[in-house]
Amino acid sequence: MRNVFETVVGEARVLFPLLSIFGFLIVGLVIAILLCVWVYRDAESRMMNGGLWLIIVLISGPVGLIVYLIVRGETRREAFPPTRRQTKFCSTCGRELAVNTNFCPHCGKAVQKESW
Repeated sequence: MRNVFETVVGEARVLFPLLSIFGFLIVGLVIAILLCVWVYRDAESRMMNGGLWLIIVLISGPVGLIVYLIVRGETRREAFPPTRRQTKFCSTCGRELAVNTNFCPHCGKAVQKESW
């Protein structure tokens, strides 16, 4: 019985460090992948070349990430670009009107047709 216990303990002493190292490598790989995805998306949202920054961060690691954080622009591309307002204004009283109105409901004057 003692020989079996010594064998199990001996194998555990060898396997535990290997499994610990393997676990840390897996966690590090997952973190690296998540950072690369974030860099790609952030670069694309800032109108930069996301693929290029992804490759730079993959090759150079934390140094590339630091360089990206220093170099990246402060402006972000909006998810939805601003749309043109679908309203117009009366040239006489200056009040806001709906697009399809021909006469101002406030002052009664005819509304000029504008080309959109």
